[in-house]
Amino acid sequence: MGGCHMDSLCDGQHFGELIGEGVNGNPLKISGNLWVPFETYCSKHLTYKSWHEYPKTFENIENWFKKPVSEGGIFSLFARKRGLVMKPEGIVFHRSNGDMCKLRLDMFEFYYEQNPSAKQHGHG
Repeated sequence: MGGCHMDSLCDGQHFGELIGEGVNGNPLKISGNLWVPFETYCSKHLTYKSWHEYPKTFENIENWFKKPVSEGGIFSLFARKRGLVMKPEGIVFHRSNGDMCKLRLDMFEFYYEQNPSAKQHGHG
């Protein structure tokens, strides 16, 4: 599984996720560091197949983010490709016109209820 597909990116501004040994305690157990671009690798290889099957209400999305992975909660597609089971930091939505937005777990109040020390470290 490749990560940084720099050859397929033209000059300009690009968005992605930096993961690896020097980032957030390396929960994905990556050797070295890796930049994973949203518009090439992520949008083509990391898509939830069931996303369009459910109503897009705040309550449904919050419940999906809140539930443990073992109970049908959101899971990291990148981690799953590496044989790991864990929640992602969030998900990135892509529109056909190139617009993107990221919805993170720490944007929901329940995150701070489940992780009381997060506010102490300025994550909220």
